[in-house]
Amino acid sequence: LRRILLSSMPGCAVTEVEIDGVLHEYSTKEGVQEDILEILLNLKGLAVRVQGKDEVILTLNKSGIGPV
Repeated sequence: LRRILLSSMPGCAVTEVEIDGVLHEYSTKEGVQEDILEILLNLKGLAVRVQGKDEVILTLNKSGIGPV
């Protein structure tokens, strides 16, 4: 019953993440302070709002020093 209720709830969430040069979640990336796993957990908690019911691809680019 719980699974049926959760699958029928409308909403959106991050379901896939691709980071250049990273093969798995336990990797590290040079110049990045956080572990990849910590970045993925932060993305999982991201509140996303999408207009409509279509699939959306979000691209985030960052270069240089500073917070994201």
